[in-house]
Amino acid sequence: MSKIKDIKEWKELFETHILTRGYYYAQEDRVWDIGHEKDVVSAVVAGTEDYLVSIRIKDNRITEMSCDCPYAADGSHCKHEAALLYALAKEDGGSDAKPPFIERLEEEREELWSLIRNMTEDELRKLLYDLASHDESLRNRIVAAYRESIDEKYLLQMKKIISGICCNHSDRSGYVDWRHAWDFISDLIGFLHENVQPLIERGLLREAFDLTCEVFLAICYTDIDDDGDIAVGASECCDFWGRITSLATDDEQMRMYEWFTDHIGNGSIIDYMEDYLEDFRLSGFHSRPLLLKRLSDLDDMIARDEQNNRLDPTGWGVYKLGEHILSRVQTMKELDMQKEDVLKYIEKYTYLPRILLIYADEIYDSGDTEYAAAVLQKGKERDKEKPVVIREYSCKLIAFYEEQKLWDALVAELKYQIINCSQRDLHYINLLKRNVDEAEWLSFRENILQSEKDTDIRLELLKQEELLDRLMEEVKSRNSIAILDKYERDLRKLYGCEIRDIYADYVRSEMVRASSRNRYNHIIQDLRKIRRYEGGRELASDIAEKWKKEYPRRSAMLDELRKAGF
Repeated sequence: MSKIKDIKEWKELFETHILTRGYYYAQEDRVWDIGHEKDVVSAVVAGTEDYLVSIRIKDNRITEMSCDCPYAADGSHCKHEAALLYALAKEDGGSDAKPPFIERLEEEREELWSLIRNMTEDELRKLLYDLASHDESLRNRIVAAYRESIDEKYLLQMKKIISGICCNHSDRSGYVDWRHAWDFISDLIGFLHENVQPLIERGLLREAFDLTCEVFLAICYTDIDDDGDIAVGASECCDFWGRITSLATDDEQMRMYEWFTDHIGNGSIIDYMEDYLEDFRLSGFHSRPLLLKRLSDLDDMIARDEQNNRLDPTGWGVYKLGEHILSRVQTMKELDMQKEDVLKYIEKYTYLPRILLIYADEIYDSGDTEYAAAVLQKGKERDKEKPVVIREYSCKLIAFYEEQKLWDALVAELKYQIINCSQRDLHYINLLKRNVDEAEWLSFRENILQSEKDTDIRLELLKQEELLDRLMEEVKSRNSIAILDKYERDLRKLYGCEIRDIYADYVRSEMVRASSRNRYNHIIQDLRKIRRYEGGRELASDIAEKWKKEYPRRSAMLDELRKAGF
C-alpha cells in the first residue's frame, strides 16, 4: 500500500476547518484499531461517538473515503477521515505536518516577532503609547506595573473597572444568566492577572489586597446563574490572597486578617461564600502572632463544634469538628510545638475515624510502624458497621505494609480489602496479583468472578484477564446496551456478528416505543453502529427501509434517518 507521505496534496481534499479539527483529533489519540487490508485502511475514530472510517489508497492516490458519521453521509469529507490520514502520516514515520491554517498562523507570528526585533526602542515606545492611548486595559496594565506610586484615585478607577465588568455581563436588575456567567468570571480573573499581579510583583501589597477583596465581593454581591463558575472565581481570589500574605509583614497580615474577621458572620456574605473566607482565615496567615491567635480561635470553634456534635452526632457539625481539629494540628506544627504535645492532642479525638487515620499516620511517621498498624486494626473492629470507614482503614494498612515490605501482612490485608470493601478500580486486585503465585492468583481470581459484589469491577477484570468469552456472556446477561457500548471495542473482533445482532434487536424494539426526535436520534446512532460489522450495511439499510414503511407519519424519524445517510 502507498504511504501517506507519498500522496501529494491530500490535504486539499478537505475544507480548512475540517482539516484542522482532524489534526487535533489525531493529536488527541482519538484514532484507534487501525487495520490494513490490501489497498484499504480502516480505523475507528472517537468523536461524539465512535465512527468507522475506511480509505482506499492505490497508486499513491486516495480513490475512496467513507465514514459512518452524519456529516459524511452525503459524501462530504469529514474530520474523522482527516484524523485517520494524519494518524497514518505519523504511523508511516512522516513529519507531524500541521494543517495549512496552523502553519500559516505560526508563520505569521514568527514574521511579527521578527519585525518587532528589528524595531528601535523609540519606535516601540511610540507604538506602545499610541496603543495604550486608545486601549484602557493596556493603559491600566502599564500604570500598575510602572507607576511610582498608587494613589486612592487610581484604586477608585480600578474599582470602577470591576463595577463595569459586572454591568457589562448583567441585565438591568443586576442578574447574570448562565450564558454570560463564565465570561463574567473570566473577565474578573483577567482583571486580577492584568492589574493585581503587577502590584504584587512591585510589593504594593495593600493595594493588591484591597483590589482582590473588591473582586471577591463583586462575585458575592452579583446574582449569578451559577454552574460552578463562582467556585472558580472565588478560588482564584484565594490564590491571589495567598500570594499577597506570603510576602506581607506581620503588621500587614494583621490588617488583612481583620478584614476577614469583619466579613465573617455579619450576614453580609452568603454562607457558601463565607466558607472561602473562613478557610483562608484558618490557613492563609503565617506570622507568629496570627498563628497564636488562630490557635485560640480554633479552640473556641472546636468547643462549639463538640457541643453541636453531642446534639447531632451525624450532621454537618462532625465534618466541621474534624476540619477545625486538623487546622489546629497544622497550626501547632507551624508553631514548632513539641511532637509529643501534637500527638497527645490528636489522640484526644481519635473517636472520630478521620482523626484516627491522622493519628495512625503520625505514629507511623514517628517510626512506631507496628503500633500504627495496631491502631488501624483496632479501628477496623471498632467501626466494623461503617463500610466506608473500614475501607479507609484498610487502604492505609495496605500502604503501610507495602512500604515496610511486610508481604504476608500485605497479602492478608489485600484479601480482606477485596472481599469486604467495595472496589473502585482494579488497583488492589492487581497489587494482590503481583504478590501471590499464579495458582493462588487463579484461585482468588475465580472467587472474585463468582462474587455478586462489585459487578462492574468483575467486567473490568474479565477484560483485563482477556477472558473474552466470559466477558461476552456477562455483557449479554446484563441486557444493557450501555455496557455493550463500553466493551464493544474489546469484543468486536471475536464476536462481531453477535454484537451486530444485539444492536439490531435493540434498535427494532426501541423504535416501537420511541416518540421524540431526541430518542429517534439515539436509536439511529446505534443503527449506524451495525454498519461496522460484516453484513451490517445491508442489515442496517433493511431495518431503516422497514421503519420508513411502518412509520410513514413519523416525520422527525424520517428526517433523522435522512441525516444519518439512510
